[in-house]
Amino acid sequence: MPSSVVDTGQSYSVGAWVKLSAIGSANQTFVSLAGQQVSPFYLQLAGGKFTFTVRAADNNSSAATS
Repeated sequence: MPSSVVDTGQSYSVGAWVKLSAIGSANQTFVSLAGQQVSPFYLQLAGGKFTFTVRAADNNSSAATS
């Protein structure tokens, strides 16, 4: 299995400069990291607000903290 470029078990930071062409009702993800089942984190526009969400584990039922 390939290793990740970001060790989410340690401290890390994520940032992005984003130019929105439109703000719709759907979530727009700008930065994320691929996991086996779900991304361990994602930076997105959700519900009209910018959020950073971290998942507790790499599975669909894991807790998400924003």
